[in-house]
Amino acid sequence: MKNRKTKILFCGVLVLIGLFFAGTPVNAAASSTGPVTVSATVPSSLELVVSIADGLTNATVPSMNFGELIPDTGDYRAKTFFIVQLRISAGGSPHELTQNGTLLTRNGGGDTIPDGSYIVKPSYNDSVNGGDPQPSGSQMGLIGSAVGNRLLYRDPIGKNRTITANYTLSGDSNTGATQTIPLSQKAGPYAGNIQFTLTTT
Repeated sequence: MKNRKTKILFCGVLVLIGLFFAGTPVNAAASSTGPVTVSATVPSSLELVVSIADGLTNATVPSMNFGELIPDTGDYRAKTFFIVQLRISAGGSPHELTQNGTLLTRNGGGDTIPDGSYIVKPSYNDSVNGGDPQPSGSQMGLIGSAVGNRLLYRDPIGKNRTITANYTLSGDSNTGATQTIPLSQKAGPYAGNIQFTLTTT
């Protein structure tokens, strides 16, 4: 019975196809062109503007150069720190702000400055934001090593705000340091980089 139903259906299809071709003029013609490319761009609602200031002079600087370290009570410390302002334009999109820092590595060698002495402290300051308070439900990242990937700020509402991040290089526990830079640290210039990223969530 199943085979019969299949056969009837197949015959019906052939009949329909035959009718279609029977009703079509033999000399029918068609012309087409394409495809035509169609495109559009949705503008990003996210924008991140970074500015850096020397914490001692308050002068705007292009990068964080801690300069020559100075010995202090048995270890090395930088004589300055840096204030990084991260201005977020979110356009109402929930977002998070992160930083990803590399180790400070000696030029021409594999020596590195202890990551526990290289600290970032994210904070929210009303005064920097025109008196506007931290948005309800938003979350500040925790103080810790600037080496590696670290959350600085998260906002589920998507308000436009400026986040402050202080960067220090010392063994001072008051800055959040968990390691010191020993006086036995090999001499030479050390360098690394930090990438700031703003993404929707």
